[in-house]
Amino acid sequence: MSTSNGLASDLPTELDTIREMCTACGACVKHCPFLRRYGDPFTIAGRLESGSLGLPIAFECSLCGLCASVCPYGVEPTRMFLAMRRSAVEQNAVNMKPYRRLLSYEARGHSRLFAHYAIPEGCETVLFPGCTLPGTRPAAMAALTARLRELIPNLGVALDCCHKPSHDLGRQEFFERRFNAIRDKLAAAGVTTLLTACPNCTKTFRAYGDGLEARTVYEVLAEAEGPPPERSPIEVMIHDPCPFRNDESVREASRKLLTARRLSVVEPAQTGRRTLCCGEGGSVGCIDAALADVWTNTRLEQAEGLPVAASCAGCAAMLRRAGGEAHHALDLYFHPAEALSGTIKPSGFLAGYRNRLRYKRAIRKSIR
Repeated sequence: MSTSNGLASDLPTELDTIREMCTACGACVKHCPFLRRYGDPFTIAGRLESGSLGLPIAFECSLCGLCASVCPYGVEPTRMFLAMRRSAVEQNAVNMKPYRRLLSYEARGHSRLFAHYAIPEGCETVLFPGCTLPGTRPAAMAALTARLRELIPNLGVALDCCHKPSHDLGRQEFFERRFNAIRDKLAAAGVTTLLTACPNCTKTFRAYGDGLEARTVYEVLAEAEGPPPERSPIEVMIHDPCPFRNDESVREASRKLLTARRLSVVEPAQTGRRTLCCGEGGSVGCIDAALADVWTNTRLEQAEGLPVAASCAGCAAMLRRAGGEAHHALDLYFHPAEALSGTIKPSGFLAGYRNRLRYKRAIRKSIR
């Protein structure tokens, strides 16, 4: 099995890189509860080789990438932790039972019941909305689809799961098999560009798309906007999802969409490249809810009571579950008054699946 592509190499290579580059300065440890628990990356690499730490500790890492953003030497510890997860799966050294619900969600997204490819003849650009948005935010999803079809009349829509959950859980062989089939199906249909709404789908297609261009819907919508209107006194705190921490274009687009609706965007203490994980990253909450909550609660403290705007349905859901007022950026763009007043709320678990089926039926009727 090849693991040299994508977001990490094999574990020996990543361990060598940490030993060569990490100075154990502690810059990353200050920002990360996981590293505060186990030590800096250099120390963890040494303890792993000595046997005093096991591979499964990597499943307590959020894979958020903040460590790389604050490292003064350009080290990317997340690569080592992802490689550790892959090795743990290969060696059958990790129990996957805590992730059964997540993996079932992934499997349903790829099933014949929910997956669908509506790609008209001559179509080159396809909307790939991901699993969560069509289910939890049907009004925003309908408005997004209508607007994109105005901008791109021959737009296609692909409903499927990119299998990022399996990727991040270290199930690399399974991930590559499923993802490659999706990628090849799109390429065979003549698709060259995907418009993604989910940060994880975006990151996955950019890492493994092999020629498919992945652009976000936020950039496409923002490009169609004119000069920003005068802002209102209504403030929202922007939350940048981890996969967008190094993507300035997407971050700027998300802000532009909010200001286009006269919202005043407030930057938190940690933003942009140093954005904080919402707590969902790496599926840490499946095995250590308290550790995941550290991230979530810290982010909500930084909001200081303001509504939070996130261009990730998972981030918004995580912050809402912890008691915060969090909205998807597309809700605030298409239906700002209704979202802020609570008239429009994200759908729950069962309603979410019904919404996905309704959206699939609508797409099958409207795109042939």
